[in-house]
Amino acid sequence: PLPVWTAETTRQFALGYQATACMANIYARAGFAVVIDQVIYPWDVREHLGSQFSEHTVYKVFLQPGVETARKRNADRKNKNFDTHFLDEPIQAIHKSLSDAIHQDPDWVIINSSNLTLDQTVEEILRQTRDKPTENL
Repeated sequence: PLPVWTAETTRQFALGYQATACMANIYARAGFAVVIDQVIYPWDVREHLGSQFSEHTVYKVFLQPGVETARKRNADRKNKNFDTHFLDEPIQAIHKSLSDAIHQDPDWVIINSSNLTLDQTVEEILRQTRDKPTENL
């Protein structure tokens, strides 16, 4: 969607959310634990995913490494066929606005994953959601 966000970008993201919800429900109904990995604002969760998961236990988890950690992780990615530094500025901008929005919504589990390995991050997610009551999206 970069460098310019358009109406077509919005349309394609909405279709992506719809497809994600359909796929997640298929797997959840089959008994799988499902994780949706997406950079998404709380209002987009409510608008695009809110009614999709009423039959499932849902936790909203925000992995929030520091902005420099996020930029470094992006720079270290090997699965992109473009210069990932192109995303430095959007990461900087999104990091603050996304953090501010999610911190205002008490339904989110917020984890600073700056110094956590993948396994430690999973353990922290499990620890923080184990006794947490589920919330509506």
